[in-house]
Amino acid sequence: MGRYKKYLWIAASVLLGAALMLFAYPFFTATLAQTNTTRITGLNLAPALGHYVQVELKAANTQNVAFPRGTAELQWGPGPLQRERFQILTDNITRSYYLPLGENPYWQQDATISSLHLILPQMEGVTYEVENMRLKTRLLPALDSHINRYFKNIWQIDSIHRFLVPAYLLLAYTVAAALLYRAIFKSFKHNMTVLVSVIVLALFSAYFFLAQVYTARSYYIAYQEQIEQGALSETYQGFYDFRKFIAWVEESLPQEENLSVLLRGEPVYIMSEMAYNLYPRDIRFINISQRTNAEILNDISEASKHGYSHIVILSHQDRIESFRLNLVDSYREEAGYLYRFATE
Repeated sequence: MGRYKKYLWIAASVLLGAALMLFAYPFFTATLAQTNTTRITGLNLAPALGHYVQVELKAANTQNVAFPRGTAELQWGPGPLQRERFQILTDNITRSYYLPLGENPYWQQDATISSLHLILPQMEGVTYEVENMRLKTRLLPALDSHINRYFKNIWQIDSIHRFLVPAYLLLAYTVAAALLYRAIFKSFKHNMTVLVSVIVLALFSAYFFLAQVYTARSYYIAYQEQIEQGALSETYQGFYDFRKFIAWVEESLPQEENLSVLLRGEPVYIMSEMAYNLYPRDIRFINISQRTNAEILNDISEASKHGYSHIVILSHQDRIESFRLNLVDSYREEAGYLYRFATE
């Protein structure tokens, strides 16, 4: 009889764990709106924690330009915070991007949502195909979203992988169930506990490994010529990981200091990445194309009068000579410089 009680307890524990997963991952959902364009309009939606958008998107690097990935954003209002940003890979593969809008603290600040607009980074040689964009809602309470939103607020982070919290919840539940089993029946099913834990970790690790393989594909497409020639150092000339460079700028700047950035033309990718990752710092972009050294210095001087006394210069060929420009630090010897403009 005792053996049957153990089997019954194990079966009940498995069913309870399965039920827990129903609240920790969006298994049961309903589609509120969908499109194969970049806009969803005509909404009259009251924001909720369980809302999310799933985008089926193909970003093709047709000319092997040095643009392995970029930042896209989904806007639902005109304000600078009414948006959810995410990374896209230009690897010529249709990918599914999951945007948990309900976890964004600014999603639920509006009374109603009327439209959604997907903004994609524009780069010559990169094309996009939106196969489907669906606004969905979860039909069961979103336990993982509650946890994600809490840690996002505590740690000030932008995103948490959607499999991370469910995986750890399942691991924690497995350990707790095993300890409770030991307390009730005076024995310990350690083999089953280890097996379940290993399976969960193996599946989670396999997913991340596969994702990294595809990530490497986008970098290979962007830097194929340099890689095949063995000129690996040149793959960094276009800032191989531009976010690392931006993080370096953030660390090198004084607290809450605004800055100017010298650019040739209006490269949307660079402008959007810096504006997003250095927020709330204000950035003034100065177009130096077909400008003389004196004209550029005059623009820098005018910007410094309004608090933009630090200047970022991206490449060695864009550097300008002036005794009023004092080098603060450099990211690399051949690229990435931070200057401070001295007032007269």
